[in-house]
Amino acid sequence: VLCNFRDAAEGPLDPAAVAEKLDAVSRDGGDRVRVFACSARDCFGLALLYDYLAVPFRRLQVDQQRRLLATSEARLEAATAELDAKIAESSYAAHVSKAAAAP
Repeated sequence: VLCNFRDAAEGPLDPAAVAEKLDAVSRDGGDRVRVFACSARDCFGLALLYDYLAVPFRRLQVDQQRRLLATSEARLEAATAELDAKIAESSYAAHVSKAAAAP
């Protein structure tokens, strides 16, 4: 929750009061609601807003990395299974007889 007009003599919202009420409502285990003050007049809270907006981007990055990890693990498992199958099928005697039969 973004409490704007913090520069006003009597801001319309007190961030602490808003946070207290939202904490009472959002105890369902979901994402924590964050409340901070800002002022468009003098850019107070702008850095906080940038940091806040970075959180969904970082979550997206984490989700993408998890998907990539799952894909890499599946490829590793397939490569390991293929290697084990080739090792089980390999025979030096078959190699020698194939080499001798080649022109």
